[in-house]
Amino acid sequence: MNLPDNVYGYFCDGYPHIVIKEIHISKISNLIPLMHNNQSVKMIHLVRDPRGVIHSRIKIQQMKQWEENQTLYEGEKLEIEFGYESIRNEAKEYCSQIEQDYLVLKHSFHKHPDIRRNYLFLRYEHLAMQPHFTAEYLYRFAGIKIHRNVHKWITMATLPNNSYPYNLYYQFTTRRNSKLVSFDWIYNLSMKSIGIIQQECSRAMELLG
Repeated sequence: MNLPDNVYGYFCDGYPHIVIKEIHISKISNLIPLMHNNQSVKMIHLVRDPRGVIHSRIKIQQMKQWEENQTLYEGEKLEIEFGYESIRNEAKEYCSQIEQDYLVLKHSFHKHPDIRRNYLFLRYEHLAMQPHFTAEYLYRFAGIKIHRNVHKWITMATLPNNSYPYNLYYQFTTRRNSKLVSFDWIYNLSMKSIGIIQQECSRAMELLG
C-alpha cells in the first residue's frame, strides 16, 4: 500500500522508537550516511549462513511446485528440480553481496569511527540458538528497556508446539522451533549441494566466522 509521506510521519512521530525492517538491501553504503549524520540511528545487520539461505530458497520452490501441480519433491530430487546450476548462482549472488557489504563497512568504519558504536552485526544462528539472551542484547544496544511480554512472545514463537498441525505451509509460519530451523539444512541438503555452496561462499563464510 502506497501512502503519502506525511501519513507515515503522522504515525511515527507518536512513538519514541521507530523500527524499520529491510530485506535484501542492494547497497549497504546507502545506510552509512544515515548513521553518520544522525547518531540516534542504529543498524542491526542480520546475516544467515549461506547454506541455510539457499536451503530456504529451495523450500520455497517446493511450495511453488505443490501449488502448481500438486507434486511434492523432497530431498535430492527437490535439489535436482531446483537445479544445481541455480544453487550455484544463488550462492554466488548471496555471498558476493556479503563480501561487498563487508568491504564497504570496513572502509566506512575507518573513515567514520563514530558510526561503529551504532552498528551491530548479528548472526541469524546466534539469534535462533539463544533468542532470549540475544533479544536482551539487542534491546540494550538500541537503548530500549525490554518488556516481559517480549520474552513471552519469544517463548511462544520459538519453541515447538506439537499441537500445531504440520503441513507444507507450516515451515513458512512465524511459529517454529528456532534451534531446529536454523540448522535444518544439515539434515536436508545433499553433500553435493553443500559442496557447491561452500565452494562459492568460502570467502564469505570466512568473513562471517
